[in-house]
Amino acid sequence: MGRSVSIIFMLVLLPFLAISADAELGMNEVEQSLNLICVSDDDCFLSNSVSGEEMISGQENDATPLTPKVVSLEFTMQPSQSQLTLLPENLKSLVIDLKIREDLSGWSQPDLEIGLKLGASENSWTIDGDGPGLNAQPQSYELENESLDMSNGRMLLPSEIIRLRLSFQLEQPSNWELNLRGLSNLELDIDWSVDPAQADVDEPSSRLQPRLTSEVEIWHDGALLGDDSDCFEFDLEENELFNIIIRWEQVPIEVEQPHQTPDLIGPENRNTPSPNVKTTSDGETETKTYQYRGLERGDYRLCFDGRDDKFQPYSWLGRITYEGIGPNSPTQFEGDGSWKSGTTIMGDLGQSKVIETGGLFSLAFGVLMLFGVIGAAAVQPTWKWTRRLMLPLSGILIIFGGIAHPVTMWGESLPDEGSINIERLLENRLEQIWQVLAPGTPQNTIAEHLGSTFGILVGEQLLMNIEVSNAIQMEDGRYQLQSPEMEGIRIDRLIFNFLNEVGAGHGGDGLLPERSVNFVLQAGRALTLDLLILESLLVVEEVPQNSNIQIDWTMTNAGASGSVLNPAWVSRPNEVSLQDWSRLQASLFPELISISYCDCGQDQMDLNWAPSTTLDPIDLPTTGGLTYAIGFGSSAALMMFTGVLLIVITGFVETRRRGNASRLASEFYH
Repeated sequence: MGRSVSIIFMLVLLPFLAISADAELGMNEVEQSLNLICVSDDDCFLSNSVSGEEMISGQENDATPLTPKVVSLEFTMQPSQSQLTLLPENLKSLVIDLKIREDLSGWSQPDLEIGLKLGASENSWTIDGDGPGLNAQPQSYELENESLDMSNGRMLLPSEIIRLRLSFQLEQPSNWELNLRGLSNLELDIDWSVDPAQADVDEPSSRLQPRLTSEVEIWHDGALLGDDSDCFEFDLEENELFNIIIRWEQVPIEVEQPHQTPDLIGPENRNTPSPNVKTTSDGETETKTYQYRGLERGDYRLCFDGRDDKFQPYSWLGRITYEGIGPNSPTQFEGDGSWKSGTTIMGDLGQSKVIETGGLFSLAFGVLMLFGVIGAAAVQPTWKWTRRLMLPLSGILIIFGGIAHPVTMWGESLPDEGSINIERLLENRLEQIWQVLAPGTPQNTIAEHLGSTFGILVGEQLLMNIEVSNAIQMEDGRYQLQSPEMEGIRIDRLIFNFLNEVGAGHGGDGLLPERSVNFVLQAGRALTLDLLILESLLVVEEVPQNSNIQIDWTMTNAGASGSVLNPAWVSRPNEVSLQDWSRLQASLFPELISISYCDCGQDQMDLNWAPSTTLDPIDLPTTGGLTYAIGFGSSAALMMFTGVLLIVITGFVETRRRGNASRLASEFYH
């Protein structure tokens, strides 16, 4: 009997156990919605599931305008948060399906006071009600895209409280009903979360109790949580060079641990000399290689120190190597940071057409012909109708087609006010990246600026002047424009020159500050992607008549390439449709992009990237907003040709007339 009662009791409890075991804020789609749930009128909480009572209700018979009654309801998430979560800056939505029926006047909607606690963040709103509505059915109380106060930080730590408070005031005898089962809920877009317990695979306890590892040349996985110290102890064999390679997983900047040189303590507790440092980033992870020379044999202790309210998973291994061996050695650093132009060229180089520079040849030829006309008219006073009509007409045509046309084109090709060139575009981009990487900048702000195309945010305008030299015909008849300004760009020189100009170069120890190292990696990636997308957008239907091209783009929203934390090309020219832009993104994004920096006393970085193998001509959109000088258009060439033709005809007529005159004179005298 007792066993049967226990089974029945457990069956009754199972629904509630299932409810209380399902509550979390995380990246999972289900975890981004918290529903108001009640198992009874006085036992309510927040959960990801949709279960419990369909509705809770209450009755206030003593409420009057002089003695109003305040009803307060509280919902706390159960169980408490277990993941480390980065909270968004906006509440996606909040729906409270609350209905109040007053005895005297039917339905009513009083003001609803809302308080939301998300860890250290406290937010409150007031939704104005419509008051008595007689027989009208009241609407739900709703909030959408409301800003959240994140002045105390955006991190929601494990075990922190999430609580929703609702209160409203009744001034008449009333019955209230709060509908549940998914009808009342709140939603938050969570971009990043992690379970620290699962990430800490090999985490040691402290500096006093390091974790002993018998094999140093294998990957060790761990996570640096808060201001802990992770320490490993190992025996180091005889070596020429010893590399410690640390691979940090990408996390939001708000929780990123400082990537400082770890402590490597040798025999008899002696600190090792400062190593050479190489840093590599591929947009998903950051890898640091520390190279030590001539370490003696013995027991060593490696320690990573964290910072409070920070968290980041990592992997590390040690590698014994020799001079000139191993790709992780800073001595093998190539220092190649050049941009490789022509990557997106899909046309036939044999079908390349040279684009004139402002019609200088036409201008020179037109001036020469005009002087010829003037000279001919001056030295041939015996010309009759040819001098009076043909020569002036040809001169007029040559003036318009050979002089006025190129001069007009030259004027039209002058940059508009506020227009920049590629050099200035890259300088502005570097300045933007440096500013946004300042300490304390939120991750979403960093992602917005780094991920924007050319650094131009949504709603902003790019006005640029670019010189092109060739038009390469593609198989579909369109043309790709080549710009000499995009050839031979040294991204590494631009970056290090900028750091020197802002005074953020090498310090007294010969090493770059942490912000500067991050800048090198982020700027190298951003400039590479900017130049790549710019080259792919120089596609037109016909060959320009002038080498100076004006770009006028207003940027609008686009989906991102790359990761959520390190996106790319999230803004697009409004002249390119979202469908065309998405296809270009998917086919253009490099198979691999890696930026490496050697912090070994010299300004060196490697830029390694493998272009996409799926790019086809159809993926390149014909981009609007590209204009060039046209002068008098195709009619200019016709006028020039007609003017030259009239000169030829005039010369032929005059030559023939003079020949006839000479023959008549000869016959007359003989």
